[in-house]
Amino acid sequence: MAGSVEIDVGCGRGTFIARIAREKPAVSFIGIDINESNANQSQDRLSKEGLGNAIIVHDEVQKFLIRHVQHESLNAVHIYFPTPYMEAIRKANILGTGLNQRLIDQGFVNLLHTKCQPGGILRVVTGHRHYFQEIAVALTNSLFKETPWVNPIRSSSFSNLVGTGLEKKQRALGKDIYFLQAVA
Repeated sequence: MAGSVEIDVGCGRGTFIARIAREKPAVSFIGIDINESNANQSQDRLSKEGLGNAIIVHDEVQKFLIRHVQHESLNAVHIYFPTPYMEAIRKANILGTGLNQRLIDQGFVNLLHTKCQPGGILRVVTGHRHYFQEIAVALTNSLFKETPWVNPIRSSSFSNLVGTGLEKKQRALGKDIYFLQAVA
C-alpha cells in the first residue's frame, strides 16, 4: 500500500473501516483484529462492497506494528472502543499472544508515535471512563499533542463520532462516550 495509510485497530466487523474506505478512496486502510471471526467478517464486508483500498489482518496489533509497519509511515491510527476488561482480553487471546494487559498503555502509545508520520493523527474513543483516564495520562506523557476532535467521517454528525456498532450500543444504553485526538 502506497501513499496515505491509516490503521483501524480492533476493526471488529468492519463498520467503521468500510465507511471511511468508501469515503476516502485515495487512502489505504488496514484493519487489524485479534478475533479471527471479526477479521473474517470485516474482510467479507470490504470484499462485498468492492473496497479495494482496505484490507483486514488477523493479528495482535503490537506485533503487527513492530513486524510490518515502517517508522513514520502512518497518517492516522483509529482505536475505537478497545476492551477495558481483562477477562475479555484473556478470552480474545486466540492467537496465543499471552495478552495480560489493556492495549493502550505508555509503551503502546510510544510505539504508535514512532509509527506515525509527523502530523499523523491518533484517535481514541471509549465508553469506559477509567480506561480513558489512563489513556489520557499515557498521551500526556508521550510526544503526541492533544488536538480538538475532528470527525474522521465527513458525512457523520458530531453525535455520531465514528459510527461503530459499539458506539451505537453505548449510545442506546445512554452511556457516556469519551474521545480524544492527538497529533504526532
